[in-house]
Amino acid sequence: MKNLNKQYQGSLPSNGIIEGLPVTCNPNVHYQRTSEQFGTIIFNSDFDSGNMLKVERNYESPGNQFNVWISPDAYMTQKEMKYRTWFYFSVTGVPQNNLVYITIKNTNFQQKLYREGHQPVYKSSYTNSWQRIAQSVANTVIQHETGIDFTFSHVFQDPEEVVYFAFTYPWSYQDNQDMLDLLDQKFINSPDLYYHRTTLIQSKEYRNVELLTISSHSNKLEEKIQIPQDQIFPFLNQPNLFSDKKYVFISTRVHPGEVPGSHVFNGMLQLLLNKDDARSKVLRDHFVFVMIPIINPDGVSRGHYRTDSQGQNLNRFYINPSQQDQPEIYGIKELLMFLNSKGLLYCYLDLHAHATKKGSFIYGNCMDYRSQVESNLLTKLMSLNTPFFEFDLCNFTERNMYSKDKSDGLSKEGSGRVALYKQTKIPFCYTLECNYNSPNNINTMYPRSENYHFEENSVEMNELNINIVQNNISFEQSQSEFPYVPSNYSNLGEGMLEALLDYNKINPISRLPNSPYKTYTNLKMQMAYQIMKSIPYRFENYLRKVMRHINSSDNVFQSFKILNLFVEKGLKSSQINETENTTVVRKSSLQGGQLLLQNQQLKKKTVIIAGKQSEKEQIQPKVSYQELKMEFNLKGDKISSAPVIPPSKKISIKPPTITQINEEKPLKESGNSKRQLDSKENKKHELLNFNEADLIETQLNKMDLKLNRPSYKSQISGAGDLKINKVIQQAKLEANSKNFIFKDSSQSRSKNNSKKKIFTQKFQI
Repeated sequence: MKNLNKQYQGSLPSNGIIEGLPVTCNPNVHYQRTSEQFGTIIFNSDFDSGNMLKVERNYESPGNQFNVWISPDAYMTQKEMKYRTWFYFSVTGVPQNNLVYITIKNTNFQQKLYREGHQPVYKSSYTNSWQRIAQSVANTVIQHETGIDFTFSHVFQDPEEVVYFAFTYPWSYQDNQDMLDLLDQKFINSPDLYYHRTTLIQSKEYRNVELLTISSHSNKLEEKIQIPQDQIFPFLNQPNLFSDKKYVFISTRVHPGEVPGSHVFNGMLQLLLNKDDARSKVLRDHFVFVMIPIINPDGVSRGHYRTDSQGQNLNRFYINPSQQDQPEIYGIKELLMFLNSKGLLYCYLDLHAHATKKGSFIYGNCMDYRSQVESNLLTKLMSLNTPFFEFDLCNFTERNMYSKDKSDGLSKEGSGRVALYKQTKIPFCYTLECNYNSPNNINTMYPRSENYHFEENSVEMNELNINIVQNNISFEQSQSEFPYVPSNYSNLGEGMLEALLDYNKINPISRLPNSPYKTYTNLKMQMAYQIMKSIPYRFENYLRKVMRHINSSDNVFQSFKILNLFVEKGLKSSQINETENTTVVRKSSLQGGQLLLQNQQLKKKTVIIAGKQSEKEQIQPKVSYQELKMEFNLKGDKISSAPVIPPSKKISIKPPTITQINEEKPLKESGNSKRQLDSKENKKHELLNFNEADLIETQLNKMDLKLNRPSYKSQISGAGDLKINKVIQQAKLEANSKNFIFKDSSQSRSKNNSKKKIFTQKFQI
């Protein structure tokens, strides 16, 4: 066996199949469960979730120094994977007060995790509690061709002490079964709440995929969940159905080594089963929680890190799972499709862990604007209710829905989060990711309020504060100084469930009124406003019009009521179309330019001469078609808002003097947005009646790139005319001080290509 192991321990054949080995793991053979003895010292991993492939004593070094190798997933099968991160073993028989050094020899490339402070954990038989190893392992990390090695040490009290070591705080399949047995004794047939446990389906190795259903007894029907497939509910113990309640599905451990998901899950379970907590009662009265504590029991029991007994990443088969090859995913999807067909499914939440990205955050989906506001709002409320959720790290990009794994090339399109959203269109389909080590920041927890009443009429927006919405206020945070412990993960789980109460305006002790947002309306409208300005939504026609209306209207409150009407009801205001009708009517190229010119001739203009400014009221002189074409880059039947400046001419920006700046009269903001533009001769600047700031953003973006100053463009984003002109003057002063001269290359770009270059912000809220 050892010779065969050496043959394929490196890279697998191109077809991923090793001849002469079994296709899948033998249920009765566990290579990762071993026991080795060195004198009185015994290393052992022969228990549930254990993983230790082999041990060697390092006789070249003095003292008790040992090397431990981790077993890869699906070891000694045709589908063996290279995942070697999870380890879990015990050591006993060490003489009193002896120091033992242990080097993990072949773990995956997790050097970033360890160098950022991650420590393995240990549990002594004398204390029976898990804690992180005290000394740092960061300085012991050695990188080699196939992975990394790192070393830690421990002082043993006496030979009778048994000390367990693991990659992180374990939660085995047997631990879970023992917990569920205790819950059965306490809550089955409880008059205070509905608790139901059954087997949804069995795994390839005939372990139970447990299904818990928790709610109150209100609205409980005699009807049971009925799914006709033979393998689903093999013991015929289906849970009851409920009417007029929202079903929330929660699962974890599809990847066996991602144990933080279990600790989050247990925190949720603890809150839901608490008979004395006001939040728990409201949650049970309004929702039905269907929960799977371990999706992949075979992988968990075998001590795998990411796959099942067949070397499969089960979280890539939700599009079309096989009843034969992925029975666990098949059973889950059948259950969810049944609930969705009844119009009951409300939320899907799958709990994971992350090795490379610090903090706890959500991976969501990219969807239509109104759904995106709702999806992001719920996750934002998670930050209100737990110190350990970091909204700024969440990712709702379309790219993250289809990216492929580096290890197996499978797309996230097959994950539960993406596949189920695409089939159900439920906006609340999430993957929670928790770092194994530590958060980045800790959220401030605001006091609770027992007297807060959520506003009932969301359309009227009687409690809207414009300053809060537009000033990008957020929850306060402080930098984290400590690593996660299981109770932190549990608190995260509780906070995520409490966010459901705030989102549905039923939290009896909400923190929201004591937060910087003060009201639900303020928080929701700020979220809608921020998303509207982000890619891809800023390019949607109606949202662009609403943004212009907000920026140019004298009644900003009314503008936000228009936005809120669209967010809440999907209704488009006629006021937006009326505003648009006051702008230039674009018919043909020449006719559109002439109409714009006529519109300008009827208005009073300010002429600003570079280096010398004079103010006078005058009518614009007539210009030829060639000049008009030069000024307005005519393309087909449309007129670009950006003037065309010949690329051969350099524009030297000369700032006005301080006296001239002081003498300049501020521009009056009106319903028609104005922008200050450089003319082709650079001798005067004209204030044109444009509704878009494309030219200004393009020019300032060029200046920012040249000056390495990204702040100018961000300052004018969504600002009024007065603020924009002040920013432009400041930019020109700095540009002149650095002898900066730039060319305008907009003539060589189409309007669409220009937009792609201008708006490069990645939408990742």
